Amino acid sequence: MAVYKQMKVRLPLVSQVSPLRPVDIIHACPARNLPLGVVVPSKLSTVLAQDPGQPAGFAFDKANPLKGLRVARVRVIFQLPFSYNMARLNITEPLAYLEWFTPFRTVDSATGMYIVSASTRQHRRFCSVIPISLISRSCHLIPRWGKHAEHHVLAAGDDVLDDPALKFFVNPYLRHHDFVLFRLLDGK
Repeated sequence: MAVYKQMKVRLPLVSQVSPLRPVDIIHACPARNLPLGVVVPSKLSTVLAQDPGQPAGFAFDKANPLKGLRVARVRVIFQLPFSYNMARLNITEPLAYLEWFTPFRTVDSATGMYIVSASTRQHRRFCSVIPISLISRSCHLIPRWGKHAEHHVLAAGDDVLDDPALKFFVNPYLRHHDFVLFRLLDGK
């Protein structure tokens, strides 16, 4: 099995932003230990990907650009070994193992940003394996700390995205492309 550290996604042309289609890099690097006890933390991207609950043949809806998309964290990008009959399984590209966040439902009244949290099924993280072509772009999550951030102190090496009780803002201000998607096209 081949495992990849990153993949590249070409973002759609947005004439308001640039005449070019920029490349977005999605990372999936696990934490690793170096000599002398040095720990390199993981670098796992959060992405917008097609919701696994969407019917086959889902298409982009210009009136509602976020329809069918959800936030997810990429844990691993991999290619099945050739010993699997991939044509029979209808797999034509590498796959990604994702941990999903809740759908876009709640908008914070003060910031206008969407709020998401870890999605669960039967009290466990909701995860799935999808073709990498269903990943549309990376996205940025900001922890919603509230009034008492000190309750969320993390140990070295912990990832704030692993806290099942924490909610996150989806940041529309990181890149111009994100702003167009979340503010101009979506109208929120």
